[in-house]
Amino acid sequence: MIIIYKSKTGFTKKYAELIAAETGAEILPVEKADMKSLATHDVVVFGGRCCGGVVDGLDDFRKQAEKNGISNLLVFCTGATPAEMTDMIGEMWKNNLSEEDMKKIPHYYLESGICYEKMNFADKMMMKAFRHMMKKKNDKTEYEEALAKAIEQSYDNSSPENARPLIEKLMQYRTSESS
Repeated sequence: MIIIYKSKTGFTKKYAELIAAETGAEILPVEKADMKSLATHDVVVFGGRCCGGVVDGLDDFRKQAEKNGISNLLVFCTGATPAEMTDMIGEMWKNNLSEEDMKKIPHYYLESGICYEKMNFADKMMMKAFRHMMKKKNDKTEYEEALAKAIEQSYDNSSPENARPLIEKLMQYRTSESS
């Protein structure tokens, strides 16, 4: 079992480390992963941040995984959207996985946060524009009001409990592997 992650501001790395510690999985940043050797693992987990509705790095990783015969794939993404916004998260998954893929690839959303201090210039500018747009918007919904307030500054809502369903799924693999 191995966890490959792509992390820009640290949230995905933090979750990958937590999941690895709980499951005994190996862990590698995507830049150091040898795709050919990943096929030797019984389970490969990919983690990336969600930005603009896209799981960062997932499309490229999946293409390489398919090319290299990696079939037992699980995916997680981290993001600032509150976990209770299930409709929005469901739409995000539809942007990243086909209907067929959603049935065969276990996928998990792990709420995290925003870290302006670790963002690159382009991401900071994108968030600044988004904050400005949200402030100017009239007749905001309750969610939009909460979102506008939430993106004003850095915060961290990541928690081991957010990763519990993914960890339990991986432990099922460990159990069936040792049987």
